[in-house]
Amino acid sequence: MKTIWGILIIITIAFAGRKGFGLWQKVRHANRLKTTIQSFQLPKDFHLKHLVKDIQTTLTIAIQNFSSSTFSVEQLDVQLENLQGQLVAKQSRPLSNPIALQPNQTTPLTLLFDLTPQQVGVLIGQVGGLAKVAANWLSTGKYGIQLQVKGFVQVDGVSVTLNERVSI
Repeated sequence: MKTIWGILIIITIAFAGRKGFGLWQKVRHANRLKTTIQSFQLPKDFHLKHLVKDIQTTLTIAIQNFSSSTFSVEQLDVQLENLQGQLVAKQSRPLSNPIALQPNQTTPLTLLFDLTPQQVGVLIGQVGGLAKVAANWLSTGKYGIQLQVKGFVQVDGVSVTLNERVSI
């Protein structure tokens, strides 16, 4: 009877050790995930004179998996802030289905944001006014508006933070 209990204890310890090692390896590999901003786009028909309706912007985030493990994105929460840390917009649609991150690949995720005319007006005011924004557009092709993209990506129980600056 003692040998049966001994064998059961050894099997249980071996099983728990294998599971523990697998979880430890998964967390270690999750630390190799990197998030970057691929693109931030305003609608193609956007003009400064059309500031009377909500503007839907598109932000594409790339999650780079530099490990040999496959991960699943469970939750995604991203928001846009001005440089003073005030909330400008939150993503319009939450993540509907988990997204698989394949080993040693980059997976792009496209998020939608709705900017109200008031929020755009505040951002233009912080740059220096409509004349300065128009001058920036004519000289550089960008409006000169700086936004901070903040949030996190929940991947198999591990949170990967996102904190980058983007220029429109």
